[in-house]
Amino acid sequence: RLNGSSWENYYLLHGGQDTAAKLVNTSGVVVEQYEYDPYGRVSVYVGSSTHPVASSAYGLPFLWKSIRLDEITGLLQMRNRYYSTELGRFLTRDPIGGWSDVANIGNEYCYCGNRPSCLLDPLGTQTWLQAAWSWATEAAGAIVNVAKRWIPALVRTFPQAALATAAVWGLSELFYWSYKQLTNIPAPTGGAEQGPMRIQPRADPRTEPQQRPAPQPRPAPQTTDVAPPPPIMFYRYGKEWECSDVLLQKAGEALAAGFPHGVSFSTKPHRRGDHSCATLEDITAAGFLIVKTGGPNHYTLVLPEFPEPRTPEDKLAIDAEKALMERRFNEMLKR
Repeated sequence: RLNGSSWENYYLLHGGQDTAAKLVNTSGVVVEQYEYDPYGRVSVYVGSSTHPVASSAYGLPFLWKSIRLDEITGLLQMRNRYYSTELGRFLTRDPIGGWSDVANIGNEYCYCGNRPSCLLDPLGTQTWLQAAWSWATEAAGAIVNVAKRWIPALVRTFPQAALATAAVWGLSELFYWSYKQLTNIPAPTGGAEQGPMRIQPRADPRTEPQQRPAPQPRPAPQTTDVAPPPPIMFYRYGKEWECSDVLLQKAGEALAAGFPHGVSFSTKPHRRGDHSCATLEDITAAGFLIVKTGGPNHYTLVLPEFPEPRTPEDKLAIDAEKALMERRFNEMLKR
């Protein structure tokens, strides 16, 4: 960290699942400690103090499970989606589908099947079965320990039997290899009725004329001057800035009509030019998902569903998430 005109070096000590636990300076003195609830809400302690402070004085962006923290919104950016540690939920649906992640059992906003202490989802798409990998590693270690303990004891107890078994096994492998080498001759193609196989004499290259292979035609050169197809444009009728309340109201009406929770887009521009537009790359970069619905030109951009706040803190967090969604939606459109 740059302190005035000089640099100060610090070292980050990690705990389980690559989560930041302590920050120490070059003298080994702990300057900050970090504790978390199961869903990633962080508590910062200065030095050896037992009373948490409001925020870190060093502005570390990678704390819980080494996931980047967005300083503006206070959300964790998991590559494909944003995650709220206050709610313990993602703010948008799973981009690979609700049932593609078996751990979440169809809940597209759930994190790691409500088991964040033993599972990981660093990409915001699918749970990494870290627990299953740990169990497999422990089982393999137990098997190795049993083998190290009992195999030498058997050799010490029955040395002659162990040596005889090794000798028999080695001889059997030698005989099998010799048999394969001696009998590795192709069988006749005419069946058993044609009698024993006769080996044809090989042609002498000094006396027999050599037949040259026919020349192969050269492949036609591939042209690379073909222009790529233009990207598909999705049009939103109207050029005004749309607030989050209006967007969520329209999304609720679409959900009641049997469509996904979102707003309408079309691949056909407005005839008077009164529209905004975005490409599929723009929509994906903004963290949204667009699906085909209705007629041949109708699409729905899926919006997150926000629960009803139960406390004033929940209302502040949900309002911040709505403001973030409104900004990303309007900045995505080209007017």
